[in-house]
Amino acid sequence: MKRLALLLAASTCLTAIPAAYAQQSAAPTLTPHADGVEVRTATGAMRLTALTDGLVRVRVAKDGVYPEDASWAVSAALRKQAVKVTATPDGFTTASVRVRIAATGGVTFETLD
Repeated sequence: MKRLALLLAASTCLTAIPAAYAQQSAAPTLTPHADGVEVRTATGAMRLTALTDGLVRVRVAKDGVYPEDASWAVSAALRKQAVKVTATPDGFTTASVRVRIAATGGVTFETLD
């Protein structure tokens, strides 16, 4: 009887793992914006904004809620700037940077010059 209970408990855990993994590993959804792209996954969001042709700001939102718009690395005046980007199926480009979002949600920055 104990073996049957252990077998049932183990099989329940094993069937729950693939479902949880599939939910976390689902491909991200990309929403293009005039100045960048927003990436949404099951667990959060990320906003990539081209402030200049060579500077891309990355903001991360756990559970889809962005924190206060503050930065030690980017001044308030610069945070208000934006350049238009060219949307691509996997991200966007500026005059000097290509941003790609992989199916895993990973981000790659490539200089074009």
